[in-house]
Amino acid sequence: MTKAEEMRRQSLETFKETQKRKERETPPKKRRASGSDTMNYLKEISEAESKRRAEELELRRKEMEKQSELQKEELTMRKQELDDKRNQNEAIHQQMMLQQQQLQVLTQQQQQQSTAMMALLEKALAFKK
Repeated sequence: MTKAEEMRRQSLETFKETQKRKERETPPKKRRASGSDTMNYLKEISEAESKRRAEELELRRKEMEKQSELQKEELTMRKQELDDKRNQNEAIHQQMMLQQQQLQVLTQQQQQQSTAMMALLEKALAFKK
């Protein structure tokens, strides 16, 4: 629309239309903040801070639970390693005891063989005389 057409349209409009147009063209007046607006603002800030703190506490709680769980797992692993070493040491000890018993049996057998050979040699020597 040209400027001339715009001026013609404005001159022909009614008083009510002029008021509506001016209301649309002028920005709304700023209103002064009331006490309740301030209270609402402070309440919102307080709620946001409270929510942030609650989330932070929840994160800390989860982190502590995770640390606790890791410590429990580490403790369980160490206990298992200790039990494994204890069992291994006991198995080695039992094996050594078994070998010692076998050695004693072998020594007794050798002594019996030596005694039998001595007796046989003595009989052979006595028989030759």
